[in-house]
Amino acid sequence: MPLVSVICPVYNCEMYVEQAVRSVVDQTYQNWELLLIDDGSSDSSWNTIERLANSDKRICALHHERHANLGVSATRNLGIARASGDYLAFLDADDVWLPGKLERQIDVVTRYPQVGFVYGQALCIDEAGRPLSEPRSAWSLEGVIGGGFEERPVWAYRHIVAGRGFFPPCSTILARTDLVRRCGGFILALRHQVEDYVLWTELLKLAPAFYVPLTLAMYRVGAQSWTARQTVSSRRDAEWEYVRTLAKVFGRADGPISRRAARMVSDILFSGGAERSGRLARGARSLGGVMVDRHFGFSGKLSVLGYLATEGIPLELMAALRHRTRSLFGSKARRTAVADTVDRK
Repeated sequence: MPLVSVICPVYNCEMYVEQAVRSVVDQTYQNWELLLIDDGSSDSSWNTIERLANSDKRICALHHERHANLGVSATRNLGIARASGDYLAFLDADDVWLPGKLERQIDVVTRYPQVGFVYGQALCIDEAGRPLSEPRSAWSLEGVIGGGFEERPVWAYRHIVAGRGFFPPCSTILARTDLVRRCGGFILALRHQVEDYVLWTELLKLAPAFYVPLTLAMYRVGAQSWTARQTVSSRRDAEWEYVRTLAKVFGRADGPISRRAARMVSDILFSGGAERSGRLARGARSLGGVMVDRHFGFSGKLSVLGYLATEGIPLELMAALRHRTRSLFGSKARRTAVADTVDRK
């Protein structure tokens, strides 16, 4: 029974942290340690953490030097450094695990020890714990989130970089400690909260992942949370930071990263709901950013331009042509037949 180190960063979360801890204590799998790490909270979170740690010897209370507020990445990294377990599980202080979460995941890594991390689905909830039936923010989070290739180990690096069909919610992750440490943990000082997605992508370079198609956790999306406050523009900035950070982490932009960047430029150029001049200006700035990024090298830049020339632009032009054709022929098809204008009594 491998030891699982649960890393739970806490920042001004006195309302929810006890519920998060209870969801760990109530797990059917019991060989765990819980690292509750305060990130310089200004409320009574630290007092609650100390009380919870005194109630169970498996719970450890930690904080930064002088109770400094260093951000979620530094806080998780402190937990990674102090962890004793073979596996790391991540739980935000306002999220909740379902009781069989760890047991199902330990069963997977027992059967497939080569897997780098196991994850599943999460149910989006509001401040009161009610399921979200309408999306909050530009990330369109509602209902059950999380997706992948069911019930088998998958080398999914290309899929996660493409951003299609592969989405691991943070509080459902169970990862090998050795691989997380090999990656160096979470990157500090990113402008947007993409540090977890960058780490999952790094892990997928080293080992396959395993998707459990079950709801394993509840993910709280508060109305004033960082996620809920995101706009279309800030989401686009976050995606660019993700792509360019990957190119920096790996030393260069490989094929999947270059194609993702090219597709993002193409989406900006041909996005609806904006003036053509504005789209062209934003697209030109984005493409220019890629062209001056040394991590995109000659082959990376060539790949971006090649994708735009051979796939991105032709696909968008064909989509525009199909839309125009439907508009022309659709208007004729909707005309009322003469016979239908006769008053039938």
